[in-house]
Amino acid sequence: MLLALLRTLWRLSYQEVHDWLSAWPGLALACGLPLGAAGRPRVPSKAQQSKRQRAAGAPASEIRFVLLIRASLWMGPTSAQDLTVDSVPICYHTGMELILFTGLQAAGKSTFYRERFAGTHTLVSKDMLRNNPRPEGRQEQLIAEALAAGRSVVVDNTNPTPEVRAPLIALGRRYGATIVGYSFVSTAEGKARVPDVAIFATRKRLVPPSYAEGFDQLYAVRIAEGGRFAVAPWT
Repeated sequence: MLLALLRTLWRLSYQEVHDWLSAWPGLALACGLPLGAAGRPRVPSKAQQSKRQRAAGAPASEIRFVLLIRASLWMGPTSAQDLTVDSVPICYHTGMELILFTGLQAAGKSTFYRERFAGTHTLVSKDMLRNNPRPEGRQEQLIAEALAAGRSVVVDNTNPTPEVRAPLIALGRRYGATIVGYSFVSTAEGKARVPDVAIFATRKRLVPPSYAEGFDQLYAVRIAEGGRFAVAPWT
């Protein structure tokens, strides 16, 4: 794939440009394409590219597309992974984390975020999207925007099952983020604010996270004596 890219770099068709930008959201955003409602960049179709070029020459996004690839070759990517479709998009920001909290309501997740990550990581939570008709889509859009800008993200939800976590892990992978999970042991903290029925419903669905889902790091979090958080590697 890498050799094919280098051989055809200056002969890409409209369809190939569309396919590449669709496969690499990070590259599409770096080229200046806006995000759509589903949280993915709005990539112009083959017909749209052709029409715009006839009207005003190559649009800025396509010029940036070529220049970014040239820049990546000049800088010397650390490995072939940096230029493969199934791995990290080129021109990604190194050192980013996508952190997923997992656990019952009132387990201390929000307090843990404020103590550990408020100064360094963008918070995304469906609690802040209660009035949004499509909270999952909006959540993914907010995550994508933060990662595209090089900001680490904490997703503060119950995230109870692998099926819920999978699209978030895949999104983090597309932007080259390290995927970190914190699984919280339930406590009585905040119970007055969370109905028992809600906690019971989540408990029935809750599946502990595993490295097989794609996590790079996993930790267990408990509230220790004195209200302090005790964090240990996941076993």
